[in-house]
Amino acid sequence: MQHPTRAKLITRTLRREVNRVSSLVKSGLTLLASVDSTAPFVGLFGTVWDIYHALEAVSRSVIIQIDKIAGARSARH
Repeated sequence: MQHPTRAKLITRTLRREVNRVSSLVKSGLTLLASVDSTAPFVGLFGTVWDIYHALEAVSRSVIIQIDKIAGARSARH
């Protein structure tokens, strides 16, 4: 039986580690793809939520002012 050379041992070890790290990276891609594909909808929901509350504030006020439409956050900046 021949003993593997040092170069073959190093090559085998490197391949094993590359495969291990590669599978770790690939396992996180599903979560990343899910988060990435839903992010625009979360942002859109936040925008719609703010518009809804701005319109609700306008409907409750007698005099329409820009701070009612733009919201309290915009008035502070």
